[in-house]
Amino acid sequence: MYVTKLEKIEEGRYNVTSLLCTECQTAETIEVSSKWVFDMHQGGSVSELLPFPEYSLGLRERFITGLCEKDWQKIMLGVED
Repeated sequence: MYVTKLEKIEEGRYNVTSLLCTECQTAETIEVSSKWVFDMHQGGSVSELLPFPEYSLGLRERFITGLCEKDWQKIMLGVED
């Protein structure tokens, strides 16, 4: 799991930002708990940290590869808008 920025919002709450999408140069930021941050630093898997359906599969992919859902579908599946 790749995080490019970890920012404390308030006690117990953080913003984490994904890698930039290599295609469209956008990033995704989500708000998480301090337990989430601890679990990430302990090597938690993406499926544990971003469980489906609470988090979309596209968001999970963003934190795995950096690709946004649209560009992942375009590259991997040949799907265009």
